[in-house]
Amino acid sequence: AREWQGLQRLCRMSTFLRALLAFPLACGSAEIEGKGLRQLALFSWRSRLTFTLEETIHQYPRGIDPEASIWMWNRLLEQLSELHSLGWCHRQIRLEHLLVDPQNHGLALCGWSQSGPGQGQIDLVQSGQCIAALLGSRAPRQLRQLALDAGNYSQAKSLQAELGRLARQLFG
Repeated sequence: AREWQGLQRLCRMSTFLRALLAFPLACGSAEIEGKGLRQLALFSWRSRLTFTLEETIHQYPRGIDPEASIWMWNRLLEQLSELHSLGWCHRQIRLEHLLVDPQNHGLALCGWSQSGPGQGQIDLVQSGQCIAALLGSRAPRQLRQLALDAGNYSQAKSLQAELGRLARQLFG
């Protein structure tokens, strides 16, 4: 119910996020075989978000291409920047809450049950932790360090700017 309400509110507040977030379709309760009466929410996605980053780590246990991690983090920071500009934070950025569309370089957040008004510092820390987990041992030291230091930035935009600078330095 909290996720449902939060997503409805965010979809009304931001056209940018509305294009990326799950669209609330229905909310209610249903009898689930063997589990009893459960609260359910049904959402629709507008893109081909096919994997979570948790699944990606299982598929690539030694880490993903560092350049791919940069576009993923950049997409996440774009969304966090918009979210934080609205005075909201997600509070649960975890690998299983990050959905990715590798073909179209898309990424979107799910798992909004703890989101709400607040500062975004925890989101930046958690975004860095997710990227550090994705990088594995093949990542350039500077990129890994930026992921670990993400909480030192006060805004998603400033972290995104540093990520862009570092990407140009490392990969041209």
